[in-house]
Amino acid sequence: RSTTIMPVLGTIAEIKPHGRSKQRYEVWIDGEIVLEADQEVIAQGGLRSGRPLTEEQVVELRQADQALEASRQALRLLSHRSRSRHELVVALRRKRYPEEIVDLTMQRLESAGLIDDEAFAQRMVEQYSRHRQLGRYAVYQKLRQAGLDADLAKRTLADNTSEDDELERARRVAQKYLDRATETDNRRRRARVYSLLQRRGFDAGLARQVTEEKVTEIDE
Repeated sequence: RSTTIMPVLGTIAEIKPHGRSKQRYEVWIDGEIVLEADQEVIAQGGLRSGRPLTEEQVVELRQADQALEASRQALRLLSHRSRSRHELVVALRRKRYPEEIVDLTMQRLESAGLIDDEAFAQRMVEQYSRHRQLGRYAVYQKLRQAGLDADLAKRTLADNTSEDDELERARRVAQKYLDRATETDNRRRRARVYSLLQRRGFDAGLARQVTEEKVTEIDE
């Protein structure tokens, strides 16, 4: 059986910092830079002066360097707030990382438990429905905008909200508006409360019900 021997680029002459960077290093062979990579990649590759280096090794080390950069970029994004898998993929693609590097990064983050779309969806429902008092339709749109699957979005909403919760949220939104409103004409009150509830993502039927209920209470 024949064994393919990859061409040796030469023997490493020196490894030195890239500019003023303390993290990135240049690998020199015959007066040329054949590789620039993070110090972690250099160390893991076992590179040192006097060691031969093949073209295959250079390709592998460049990929490892890209994967390390992509992982760090994703972790920086996650340090600010939780994100869906889709959001991270889009962010890395914007940085022009190759698809294989993006896929590898996602696999590593998922294995480490740093990406969990189901948990992310639950946190979003909590944030937008309970804390920001949005209706189901608006919350669903937020979930979809974050790149979450439609079935996951619907299932999470169904599991974490109820009809009674939705009704109470709509009542609170309407009451808060009416407590500060100066409008005295009931027709205009109804129009404005209904419009507000619709904008907040509440179902049209529910919006009508709550509008009539709250405006009638004030009238009485």
